[in-house]
Amino acid sequence: MLEGHKKARNDKAVVDADFEATTNNAYKQVLARIKANNAAIARGAPGEFGRTITVREIKAEVALHYLFNFNQRRFRDEVEHGVAAARAWCDANKIERVPQKGTKNTL
Repeated sequence: MLEGHKKARNDKAVVDADFEATTNNAYKQVLARIKANNAAIARGAPGEFGRTITVREIKAEVALHYLFNFNQRRFRDEVEHGVAAARAWCDANKIERVPQKGTKNTL
């Protein structure tokens, strides 16, 4: 029984690592595009985004496993907690929060 549990934990770790590698890779690709855009703007070219982009990364630990959560309320509560923390960070850094068209989210 213990061996089966250990294998399940190892399988979960592989899934976590694959998911994280995929999302991290996509994030790194976007950061590379932003860097190329900013370099183009600095040279006087239009750049992909048409203006200089500043990246301010917000990181925080979440008390919830993002792949193996079966409680919708707990997931929603953790998302709301993260949103509140991000809003507070924006306010503290004087970053204006602008609502997205077509969403029900309030600022």
